[in-house]
Amino acid sequence: MMEVKKPRRPRRSYTEEFKAGAVRLVLEEGKTTSQVSLPQFRGHPTCDEG
Repeated sequence: MMEVKKPRRPRRSYTEEFKAGAVRLVLEEGKTTSQVSLPQFRGHPTCDEG
């Protein structure tokens, strides 16, 4: 039986504004990098997925 592989998703890219906001959350608000990478942040409107 042949194994069916899923096509790879394109790599996500993020705007500079989004990256700066993530860094601010870690440095100024004390969030952990895990907290910042939670799904609620991935769908942020400044995320450029195209």
